[in-house]
Amino acid sequence: MIEIQGTIHTPQLPEDDDTPMDDADTQSTAQTPIGKLVFPNYSAQNPAEDTGWMKRVYLYVGKHQRMTGEVKKLGKPLAVIRKRDTEATMGMEELEIVEVVRYKVIFSQRPEPVSEE
Repeated sequence: MIEIQGTIHTPQLPEDDDTPMDDADTQSTAQTPIGKLVFPNYSAQNPAEDTGWMKRVYLYVGKHQRMTGEVKKLGKPLAVIRKRDTEATMGMEELEIVEVVRYKVIFSQRPEPVSEE
């Protein structure tokens, strides 16, 4: 889970576009790439008890901005669930747990400029 203290501005569609949208366009979800997550202090060779890697996380937004954050353990884990589509349920709705989230990444500082290298 990623927590950002602020607003992510996405590209706007032109308002003067009078092209009618078909059903496929209205049902598709718009995706905006946010950036690349980097854990600079993480090493797979470190023991599981070593939490030093959690102190610094970078989120690169585009090519010229970097946000610095940290990983925090959630007080209570969250479950990500979805509806299960099966015909054997006889009209009953089934839910399945897809993932359990135990940590969140918090970015509470302003982005800082970085140069392309």
